[in-house]
Amino acid sequence: MLARSLLLLGLALTVGGCDSLTARMKAQEGVRLYRQGKVLEAARKFEEAEKLDGYIPAVQLNLAFANLALSQTGPATPQGKEAAQKTINGLIRYLHLRPNEERAMSFLVQTFIDTGNYDAALVYFRPR
Repeated sequence: MLARSLLLLGLALTVGGCDSLTARMKAQEGVRLYRQGKVLEAARKFEEAEKLDGYIPAVQLNLAFANLALSQTGPATPQGKEAAQKTINGLIRYLHLRPNEERAMSFLVQTFIDTGNYDAALVYFRPR
């Protein structure tokens, strides 16, 4: 029975419409890596998942939080600054999918402040 289920899953991954399922599987691997403290590897898995399906809110949020953790290890380094920008981008994409999520908005505001990215914050929060 397990072999048949795995065969069906494998078949589903090879036919059209499998990007979302593959993205979720990669994201799940990212969560596992994150919990093991392998934050950089986790961020890479979340990036892979995002490329497959950028409309999964959990992928965007996990990608943002993984990059937030990376940015905090060396905020003044080029890698830390790049991770902070990825945090901002991920939170913005997440908020496009979940516009009323207060926790994500708080993290976005704090990341704008922590990075001194005030001009980008003004553009983002400008009334439309």
